[in-house]
Amino acid sequence: LRDEENKSMINEKKVFNKDYSYFLTRIKKARTILNEIIQHTSLKNDSNLKVLAVGGEFGFIEYNLAKWTKWRIITSDIEKKLITKYPLLKKYIKMQVLNATKLPFKDNTFDLIIFNHVIEHITNYEKAVKELYRVLKKNGYLYIATPNLYRKLVHPKVLFEKKPDFVVLLAWHY
Repeated sequence: LRDEENKSMINEKKVFNKDYSYFLTRIKKARTILNEIIQHTSLKNDSNLKVLAVGGEFGFIEYNLAKWTKWRIITSDIEKKLITKYPLLKKYIKMQVLNATKLPFKDNTFDLIIFNHVIEHITNYEKAVKELYRVLKKNGYLYIATPNLYRKLVHPKVLFEKKPDFVVLLAWHY
């Protein structure tokens, strides 16, 4: 590790204390997500992108993405106690409590939306995906990851017959 990363990790260990082991797993997950996005899209880590992460829990993944990119990231979760646990992260990312089925953003706001291991927890996932699409810019990217290969997903063409002007990256992580 570079010296500055090492110093950062020492601070992170102190700040995240009881959650530090979990934080370390989120570093690995953030690297996987970033690599998949860079490898399979035209997006770059040095681009000034507007990114929404839905279901971000503590914001650990998004914090790491913000450290490695120039992306302006909003992370969110429906549970206030998760998204507000580490207010220090607000220096790096914007954090909000919100519901994926009713997003408080204007149409065509985000270049990239990260929906990582969330879809399997939402009863009305079709409504959530339609709402994500609404706030996604034309030619934007929607990253959906799920641990459940057998989760019934509606193909994007069924949901969005009128405007197939975005790309969905589907990832299955175990």
